Amino acid sequence: METYTAPMFVDVLQKHYIEYGTNVNVAVYKDGVRTTPNGEGRVYPPEIKAHLQAGRSIQFINPMTYCDSVWHLCDILQEMFGSFVGANTYLTPSGTAGFAPHWDDIDAFLMQIEGRKHWKVWAPDDPDLVLPRGPSGHLDNFSEVDMEGCIPVFDGWLEQGDLLYIPRGFIHGGYTEPSTHSLHLTVSVCRQTAFIDMMEKLIPTAVTTLGDAVPTLRESLPTGYLDMGGVLPFQYPLEHEMKKRISSVMNEHMKMLFKHTSHMWQSAIDMMAREYMRTSLPPMLTQEEKRLSAIGDKGFNVLDMRSRKFTLKTQIKFIRRHAQRLIFETESRCFVIHRMSNARVSEGRPEVSFDLDEKLADGFGQLLETYPDWEYVSELACESKADKIKLAQILFDNGLIMAKF
Repeated sequence: METYTAPMFVDVLQKHYIEYGTNVNVAVYKDGVRTTPNGEGRVYPPEIKAHLQAGRSIQFINPMTYCDSVWHLCDILQEMFGSFVGANTYLTPSGTAGFAPHWDDIDAFLMQIEGRKHWKVWAPDDPDLVLPRGPSGHLDNFSEVDMEGCIPVFDGWLEQGDLLYIPRGFIHGGYTEPSTHSLHLTVSVCRQTAFIDMMEKLIPTAVTTLGDAVPTLRESLPTGYLDMGGVLPFQYPLEHEMKKRISSVMNEHMKMLFKHTSHMWQSAIDMMAREYMRTSLPPMLTQEEKRLSAIGDKGFNVLDMRSRKFTLKTQIKFIRRHAQRLIFETESRCFVIHRMSNARVSEGRPEVSFDLDEKLADGFGQLLETYPDWEYVSELACESKADKIKLAQILFDNGLIMAKF
């Protein structure tokens, strides 16, 4: 099955409401300046043809929403990387560039689908620009003059079928030759999944829980603290008291915070997992996965009054290992968040979750441990037979497992 082609793009335009700015961007890069001459409203195939004839490039922002083959690729990579995996396609007419040299805030895999394109890739030459947290942006894109004297780490043509990896923060730019167009697919991974992103989620929670547990953290700041210091360089009246009454106290508090957070790494991973479940694409299910899950097959008959019931002999398994996460809100309360009902675009729907009785948590964990193997309901690590069947029913009703009735 082909991953993506220009005719597939036309088919999407004909069947769906594809909109300028939301789904498609038009790009021109000329004389060192990038412009985006988008139209308004729905995008039609003749308009795309006219843009290409005028030497403009076409960016399709979310092909995974409309092309199952791209969705399937993103789904596989999401399981591996544990982050939202998105995709863009770029259709560039012959003899043009389309986009200025720039860097992205993701790791990118460029797949040359049609034609060929020449690429130059430069590694960051400033330590402060290594692994940036944001893209360079249209206003901070680079020109050929900016890159003069810089030695690229890659300088060559991508032919049909070639794959190029561009790490986060590496400046890259490309152009087509006069004789042929280029169509490439960019798959992006690892956006906002750095250690700093984990810390940003962990530290506020750690400060709050530590403040609840340590009364001295809730003591008022000393009277006159406004006169003990600040960034402005002048003689503060009470500056001589800052070390004793603020600096030394804060140093002790920071030591407590460090010790406190060192016991919260498990929670930090759960926080990142929750973000992943909220933002990622749903799994692309096979026909068998649909048939054995709550979705059902194409011939599902709602008028058939016979019901399928779980027994201890029923075999079950998660549809995907990383499509759901059990999270403890407190020691006695937990819930499951999952991506099975997500939209085929990042953050297209609100977070989906459901409460789970804490006594069923071990059974949930057992299904993760045995994945991808099937497990009999009778073998679930729950206290009673009724709990085993209850867990299976809850997970099935929420679309997380397959079952062999």
